[in-house]
Amino acid sequence: MDFDFYNVLDHLQPQQRALTFTASTAGCLNAIAF
Repeated sequence: MDFDFYNVLDHLQPQQRALTFTASTAGCLNAIAF
């Protein structure tokens, strides 16, 4: 599998990267909390 999550993030705009990170973190927290 050649997909590199961090490499993809590097190509995103910093703001987009922050939103993506926040969304994924919130998703993980929701999965743990519920």
